[in-house]
Amino acid sequence: MGTSVSPWVVEGVVVDPPTPAEEPVKAAPPAVAESTLKGDIIAGLSVACVAIPQSCGYAMLAGTGVKCAIMVGPLTRCPPDSGP
Repeated sequence: MGTSVSPWVVEGVVVDPPTPAEEPVKAAPPAVAESTLKGDIIAGLSVACVAIPQSCGYAMLAGTGVKCAIMVGPLTRCPPDSGP
């Protein structure tokens, strides 16, 4: 039987494969169109004006406090990586 070398062996130490969050970025983000920048900023502020009070209300109902809602709120808005 032949021996195979795992790609996850670094200097003789077996390491875990990288998770998707640890993988390098494969392409630069798309450029922002100057013509839509003003509308994008207004849309972002509009969403924030609704999302922040809503998340604070849910946090108060859950009994976790407003501080928790403010810290976790932006994380829930991050879209998952769709991959290649």
